[in-house]
Amino acid sequence: MFAPGAFGVAFPGQDPSNGSDYVYAYQINNLPGTIPAATAISQFTVGLDGDEPLGATGFVSGIGITIPSSTGYVGSGPTSVAFDFAANIPFDGTSAILIFTSAAAPELDTATVHAAWADTHLLPSPSPEPATLGLLAMGLGLIGNRRRKA
Repeated sequence: MFAPGAFGVAFPGQDPSNGSDYVYAYQINNLPGTIPAATAISQFTVGLDGDEPLGATGFVSGIGITIPSSTGYVGSGPTSVAFDFAANIPFDGTSAILIFTSAAAPELDTATVHAAWADTHLLPSPSPEPATLGLLAMGLGLIGNRRRKA
């Protein structure tokens, strides 16, 4: 996740929001040991709460990297952003950098990689929820306090 204006510094000319929105960037690595069998990846989706102010979707490509055949918001609300790979991300392959923009700050939400089966994890996606950062800070503070006492 890049704060407004930061994506254009890392990738000049690639920010579809022109620095006005957060840019959520993901890259899929289909590496040995991450999937039990040599399976190509066909889709990556990031869950949304359905009430975020959403902007553009897209990707930043590179040499030898699988680019999506389509990108876009899906579901009523929408409920996710999907990146489809008609050519599939091959075993031991890497996707382009997949991006979408939103004015909303991040929270952890579901993200799913689709291959022979779906694998879901929590990753940053937009939703204004400052309490998440507060809970994270308290947890880190408790860990730090325990280590000092030990």
